[in-house]
Amino acid sequence: SVSEYKVAEDNQAFSSEDGVLFNKDKSILICYPISGLRYYAIPTSVDSIGHSAFSYCTLLDSVYIPNGVRHIGDFSFWYCPLLTKFEIPNSVSSLGGGIISYSDKLKAIVCKADIPPTTNNSITNVNRKDCILYIPKGSLDAYLKAEEWKDFGTIIECTYSYSVNATSSVGGRIEGLMSSVNQGETLTIRMIPDDGFKIDKVNINGKDITAEIINDSYELPPVYEDVSISVMFKGIETGITSPGKTTIGIYAENGSVFISGAKPGEKVFVHNIGGSLIYSGNIANEIERINLSPNQIYLITIGNKSTKVKL
Repeated sequence: SVSEYKVAEDNQAFSSEDGVLFNKDKSILICYPISGLRYYAIPTSVDSIGHSAFSYCTLLDSVYIPNGVRHIGDFSFWYCPLLTKFEIPNSVSSLGGGIISYSDKLKAIVCKADIPPTTNNSITNVNRKDCILYIPKGSLDAYLKAEEWKDFGTIIECTYSYSVNATSSVGGRIEGLMSSVNQGETLTIRMIPDDGFKIDKVNINGKDITAEIINDSYELPPVYEDVSISVMFKGIETGITSPGKTTIGIYAENGSVFISGAKPGEKVFVHNIGGSLIYSGNIANEIERINLSPNQIYLITIGNKSTKVKL
């Protein structure tokens, strides 16, 4: 049996990742190896699960389908006998025929879609009297009117919540965060730079949303998946003027102080907040880099001008 797929990098039609076969841009998951791992997390690039993609994967007992997948294709999880729970994210709008069948151990289907996905004999040979269907709170009437979904013996409404994790670099902090947020809710976060710093880059679930920051704030759209926030702060150029009237820029980033615009040979002194001399030297480069210990405040002196920076 197949344990992995390998595709040459110059192949114009297909690609592979961790032994799984995709189309070139990894938007369609084509085939998971029959003798693959027991658990698999589908990449966030995928928006469609292909025909029979996981069929006869008899070792598979758990799969994560990310929010962003819109369609689950025909027979995609046909005869996966070890599956005990199957989760469908909010983004899915349609299910192909026979996506789940002959999964004797299946005890729960969690459908997080507020609007029931359209079906086509999608869930077959599953005991719907014993298999519990979990749906979003407030959507029971819609599911009771929807073909196939209405046939489950037990349907339970749930409030789904998602974790919110945030990290920030030295130079500021994040405010307004909660550890979790309920499905469909929004959340406003504020990024507060320290004195001498500004927001450099903001990523949410790997997407750069820096250009969408307004007044150091960002409102998350309705949440349907776990949220990971990363904020990078950057030191603001100080505007020190050298004797030749050239503006000198000083900023901190990734454990270093960078100095630009200073004349070659100019003397640089670095003291810590306690007044001890940490570094002295002469400018030798167009952009001079001085490596310093993080999480401290330093006084940078060039000529008769000084400024504070925080790493």
